[in-house]
Amino acid sequence: MKKLTVLIICLCYAFASAMAGDEKTLNKSDANMIGHVLDKDTKEHLAYITVALKGTTVGTVTDATGHYYLKNLPEGDFTLEVSSVGYKTVSRKVHLKRGKTLEEDFELEQDAIALDAVVVSANRNETKRKLAPTLVNVLDAKLFERTESTDLAQGLKFQPGVRVETNCQNCGFSQVRINGLDGPYSQILIDSRPVFSALAGIYGLEQIPANMIERVEVMRGGGSALFGSSAIAGTINIITKEPMSNSASLSHQIRGLGGLGTFENTTNFNGSILMDNNKVGVTLFGQTRHRSGYDRDKDGYTEMPMLDGRTLGFRAFIKPSNYSKVTAEYHNTHEFRRGGDLLHNEPHNAHITEQLEHTNNLGSLNYTLFSPNGKHHLNAYASFMKVSRKSYYGGDEKLASDILTKGQENLDAKKDAFAEQFKKDHPELSEEELGAKVDNEFGQLPFGGLDNSEMETLVKRMASYGRTEGMTYMMGAQYSYDIDKLLFMPSQLTLGVEYTHDKLDDISGYRPAPISQKVHVQSAFLQNEWKNEWWSILVGARVDKHALVKHAIISPRANLRFNPVKELSLRVSYSKGFRAPQLYDEDLHVDNAGGELILSENSSSLKEETSHSLSASADWYHRFGAWQLNLMVEGFYTQLKDAFSSTQQDAPGGGKVKIRINSDGAKVYGGNLEARIAYLNYVQLQTGLTVQKSLWDKEQQWDDGDAFATRRMYRTPDVYAYFVGTANFTKKFALTVSGNYTGKMLVGHLIPTDEDGKVEMFYNQPAAIIHTERLQNGPGQTVSTYGARTFKTPGFFELGCKLSYDFSLYKMATLQVSAGVQNIFNAYQKDFDRGPLRDSAYIYGPGAPRCYFAGMKISY
Repeated sequence: MKKLTVLIICLCYAFASAMAGDEKTLNKSDANMIGHVLDKDTKEHLAYITVALKGTTVGTVTDATGHYYLKNLPEGDFTLEVSSVGYKTVSRKVHLKRGKTLEEDFELEQDAIALDAVVVSANRNETKRKLAPTLVNVLDAKLFERTESTDLAQGLKFQPGVRVETNCQNCGFSQVRINGLDGPYSQILIDSRPVFSALAGIYGLEQIPANMIERVEVMRGGGSALFGSSAIAGTINIITKEPMSNSASLSHQIRGLGGLGTFENTTNFNGSILMDNNKVGVTLFGQTRHRSGYDRDKDGYTEMPMLDGRTLGFRAFIKPSNYSKVTAEYHNTHEFRRGGDLLHNEPHNAHITEQLEHTNNLGSLNYTLFSPNGKHHLNAYASFMKVSRKSYYGGDEKLASDILTKGQENLDAKKDAFAEQFKKDHPELSEEELGAKVDNEFGQLPFGGLDNSEMETLVKRMASYGRTEGMTYMMGAQYSYDIDKLLFMPSQLTLGVEYTHDKLDDISGYRPAPISQKVHVQSAFLQNEWKNEWWSILVGARVDKHALVKHAIISPRANLRFNPVKELSLRVSYSKGFRAPQLYDEDLHVDNAGGELILSENSSSLKEETSHSLSASADWYHRFGAWQLNLMVEGFYTQLKDAFSSTQQDAPGGGKVKIRINSDGAKVYGGNLEARIAYLNYVQLQTGLTVQKSLWDKEQQWDDGDAFATRRMYRTPDVYAYFVGTANFTKKFALTVSGNYTGKMLVGHLIPTDEDGKVEMFYNQPAAIIHTERLQNGPGQTVSTYGARTFKTPGFFELGCKLSYDFSLYKMATLQVSAGVQNIFNAYQKDFDRGPLRDSAYIYGPGAPRCYFAGMKISY
């Protein structure tokens, strides 16, 4: 690590020294620029439009009247770029001269389908989405607002090939699946840095509030040549908000879950401050959130956990010169969640409890340096994430208090029986002598005479508290050089080095031994992209030396883009990726099935998993009059070698253990279809469809107790889709309708089963609802065989709508009032298990029932 640190510092110093001769361009010049920006169709002035000199850190935004002013600019020839979400980017060559003031006015054409959106996930450098070497989808802040998504998890599902699912009734943990592969196959980035640790992966999607997000870039398919391990299915790059203007907003939303008996309240605030010269800026963001536990079937056990959370953070920048910029980001999240029953009692006094308290600290520092000629670009960066978690995973069919009561009853009965027998054997003893003998006999028994089994249960419950500490940090440097012509075309060379360290310590009474894992990865990457408006040819590779793998792993990547006409982009991509045999997020979550703990661990012989990914796509844009249309079709294929799978067996100390092993392999293939259409800013509609297969190379059983074997991966529907449509009836009044469809899939179910082989009863009702037509039968299994079984779930469709109206307040202040319904048809799972013996992992439907919501937002 020391060698890498020295190398990064030397790169920064050498690059800064090489440009020292150009320092004269940084002096005050009295070269100024003024102008205004109009909407091309309406001729109205546009506020908060970004105006920047490319290749420098010089920039500003238009004020409330649509005008801008840039002063003391460097001299020379530059490209002035004007851009904003919802408008096409316009570039213009300008010549800046000392003592001269230029007036440059612009008219922007509306671009409701984000044709000119800028992305960084495609090649680690800023580029327009339509010219990127690989396909990147963008979720902007408007989409989160239109769909009333308060956190990252709620908004991610409105993308093709992406599905968010809930995996536990008790704690409500969720994961994102890209192209049919589960959560650990996807790399989550914060501002392009992979510090979102495995410990944060289970609950972290809900712990990232939407109001801190500027945009989310989703790149499907292998991206390991860029971002390292665990980017086999794709990457999710969360770009946090940067201060662009002096502004502030405050909002509150109330949501009724399943009606008006259970509520969730969320309050957000944002504020940005910029100095007059735009050299220093800071934006603040925060969120508080409270949700009561939701119990759909009124059995006393939650289907959605109680939640209390808050997030507070900032992002700031300072520009030491016109060609350098320092950016810092930090946020703290504290979240408490609890599910099960008796939520206001101590965890060990409930039948089933999963309780988590997280404190997350995440921060980053980035230094950017451009050369005055715009050809050189250097980034040096460091990021960290620290997670502290207090947990309780426990359950049994009897309350601890019941055990103690029973113990006292047992003691009294045993005392009476002993006294009666002893008096028969020794009739000469007086009552006082007999009482002393009884007290002497039973005074040494613990806890009122609990037997060994009862003592074991009580100790197990009290030992189910745990503490986990995780620390991830990384540092690196990246250098890019624009070459006028390399062999046959202009190109951009990118190279870099990175060091990542991850430390995990877990102490929990329910585990046979503490978990302690230290992982460090040393990485280097190199790629070159030949590109112009018609072609992009990218070849590159990343080398990773992972502490848990004996050999260095080389991950190559190749991408080709061809635009036969300006409106059509054809792309072909190949990449190789890997997953290291380390502990992942699901290892740190504990399932409860009938009060029995199900732990996860890695096999001692587990080795890395490798992948080969291919994809091809056609992305077509067309504008006819005021209408804009975008159609995208994509095919993908991923082959997994030594794919991770699991087998389940009895744990030595009781309960179950899932052991991750290497299987022969697996494959995932299918296609994504997306369409977007817009009429100016009045009507926008986007929709996506995914058809896919996720198959093991050989048949597998999800549980040793289930005779059914299949090649199909569980929880991977063959078909899923989404849509979001918005109609702006006026500038102030808007309607958004959104929906998600998930097709049929296989899920495992540990049916609560009595010793006689029948379904357990809970208050004279079966603890499980069995749909015999959904059962998948293996050898020897019938519809009356219970225990571990496989079910095929029904498909389900969620529909939501939102109405909003803006009221103009004093000057530029606006009050927005909104209301709507999510999951209108209440397409919520209807066959949850009931009572303390339920399988909490048997959950497959939408993450929430029908919800009514209303909100207010004040901004200026």
